[in-house]
Amino acid sequence: MENLKELNLNSNSITSLEENAFNGLGRLEVLILSSNRLNALENLIFTYLGQLKEIDLSSNYLSSVHADTFGNLGLLERLDLSNNQIREIDPNAFIGSCNIKDVVLDSNPIANAFRFTKDMCSLRPKYFIDLLTISFNSH
Repeated sequence: MENLKELNLNSNSITSLEENAFNGLGRLEVLILSSNRLNALENLIFTYLGQLKEIDLSSNYLSSVHADTFGNLGLLERLDLSNNQIREIDPNAFIGSCNIKDVVLDSNPIANAFRFTKDMCSLRPKYFIDLLTISFNSH
């Protein structure tokens, strides 16, 4: 499986990811974990996935995104976190993900969506986010 480029784990009732869940998948470019039951992500859980370009974590039960959650994913371009329970996102969650262009956060109860948007846009100029969607947030 070391040459695997796309892994679709959609709708598998996954509740957690072990620290080394993705070891040996260093060439993975697309990871789909949507429609599961994930409620938390360990910091640097995606460390071994340096070739990732897209992560879909939509329709889970995630409540926050901590610093370094997506750190060191230098090729990451698209992240979908829509339809979760996210209230807080640490702006440092994306440190090292300098190619990220699309961040989808629709339908989350983000406590202060305006502040988060401002934080994301004020990050170092190397972050050129083309699309940041935060529609249908309840706060």
